[in-house]
Amino acid sequence: MFHTFAFATALVASSLSTAAALAATTVQSVQVGARAGVYLGDQFVEQQESLSPDPVGIIGSTVGLRASASTRLTLGEADAGSFALSTGLWESADKGSILLSWGWNAASAGVDTTVISSGISNWTYTFTAGADGFFNSSYRIFTPGTTNPTGLLPLQTSDDWTSGYLGVFDTDPSGEGTTSIALVAGQTYTMGLYNMGYFGNRNGFDFLVANGEGRVEWEIVYAPIPEPGAWALMLAGLAAVCGVAGRRRFQDRRKHEEV
Repeated sequence: MFHTFAFATALVASSLSTAAALAATTVQSVQVGARAGVYLGDQFVEQQESLSPDPVGIIGSTVGLRASASTRLTLGEADAGSFALSTGLWESADKGSILLSWGWNAASAGVDTTVISSGISNWTYTFTAGADGFFNSSYRIFTPGTTNPTGLLPLQTSDDWTSGYLGVFDTDPSGEGTTSIALVAGQTYTMGLYNMGYFGNRNGFDFLVANGEGRVEWEIVYAPIPEPGAWALMLAGLAAVCGVAGRRRFQDRRKHEEV
């Protein structure tokens, strides 16, 4: 009896796993971007890069899609620069990672200074869900080798990634955590992420160094969808178990009556 039930259960579990695996994510587009800018006195300079290649060559590649930007201005003895780097890796349509690096440095006392490493989406992924499920992520933000205050802010999710800020609003945005967004079969989603890099001082900075780094691991997970055959197999297994149990009870009763 036990072996019959175990065999039926194993086959059902296998069918559920197969059904989940068959729920394919349809990739619509991928993008990474970076922007850096500096205001120093009445001067301004910026650089930006945004890449949106054909996803066919990106999904499953071991080489990440990377965008970078850096700027620097000098005005007399005042100097300021900023940078941003974004890398997206799609191990598959359902799993990948995001690496962001951004920040600035300045020695511009007495000169109005603003440094920027935002203003463009750093990572965007648009896809159609193959089944009901979740877009899950885990993140870590840290700020190595920085002065205080850094002027750095948390990362910001956007579009259908409605989790808000990754990190904390403080003198240092370092932090870690997880997010989860529910998905509905057949719906198209756009998940976006960007850094909030913007820091200014009308009197400039005696000495400023700020480096923000963020790593996000994401995965699309679909709930198992039982196929009709799986349910039929399960019911057949239960029926077999019940039938064996019923026959044993009947036989036990007859033996008891004969005694």
